[in-house]
Amino acid sequence: MRLNNDRFKFVCEIIPSKAPDGEPLEFYPYMNYKKDKRLNKYGKGPFCKFKIPDNINRAGVYIIKVNGKVKYVGECEDLSR
Repeated sequence: MRLNNDRFKFVCEIIPSKAPDGEPLEFYPYMNYKKDKRLNKYGKGPFCKFKIPDNINRAGVYIIKVNGKVKYVGECEDLSR
């Protein structure tokens, strides 16, 4: 995949934790940080939890796409952590 002039390699599919009915489980961790007034406008969520394989020990930039559209770009030191 290319984004602007950068090329990205597909590493793995991300599947969120799901309820018995198949819907993604939603989490709202902001309650743990309600004293912290620095939350951005997306800080309340909802968020999901997911796991990826534990053998992708690479640093770099990653992209999360949903239905073919880029939803998030991030940077990490160790993708599996």
